[in-house]
Amino acid sequence: MSQQIYSNVAPLSSEVHKDYKLKPLNNITFAKEIQSCPVADMEFFPCAQSHPILFTSLEDGGDGMAMALMGIESQKNSYVNDDGQWEAGTYLPAFLRRYPFIMMKDDKNDRMVVALDMDFEGVNQEEGQALFAEDGEPTEFMNGAMKFMQDYFVAIQRTQNFIKRLDELELLEDANFNWEYQGKKSTFTGFKRINEQKLDSLEEDVQLELFKSGYYKLIVAHLISLRKFQDLVDRKIKAD
Repeated sequence: MSQQIYSNVAPLSSEVHKDYKLKPLNNITFAKEIQSCPVADMEFFPCAQSHPILFTSLEDGGDGMAMALMGIESQKNSYVNDDGQWEAGTYLPAFLRRYPFIMMKDDKNDRMVVALDMDFEGVNQEEGQALFAEDGEPTEFMNGAMKFMQDYFVAIQRTQNFIKRLDELELLEDANFNWEYQGKKSTFTGFKRINEQKLDSLEEDVQLELFKSGYYKLIVAHLISLRKFQDLVDRKIKAD
């Protein structure tokens, strides 16, 4: 999914990028075809007020992800207007807010490092926020960006552990949403949701474990967010 947004990613270093600056992002046009994107555990409650939160499948052996659904049509984001602006008053996921920064693997040193999309139009050497000071140390702006990226990376790992536990408890099922427009019935599929009956049937000690770990709060946010699917249908109808 990052490949849809980032085109020329380079790890940041004071040697190579000492004179580089960053102008602010003044639109979010790059997200207009992003139908869904990952969200981390710390985002669940604010995200649930705007978007359905669903899960990807672990059936292929990969890490599960929590996803904010932002449209019911492929390659269509219902929250980006024709001017490339995000709809005011709705939640903008950190996955999109982090652009043009991203974490990438430094294979040589076996670690994750902060990188930048060098094709972002705000990257230049004349105006904007400096990335590094004269002495080569990161600026306050750069330190803030690095902290945001590192916190987000850790939060995504926590979220993957949460989804793994849901899978172990066999709580995930196919998420099928039926909707109708202009007399045509459709079913939205492709993601997972939590089965409430299975959740209610868990042994008390398992429910207590979910509560103490903080996972139950995330489950509640997910279930509440499902009500927002109808909002996506209404947005499509209004747009047409």
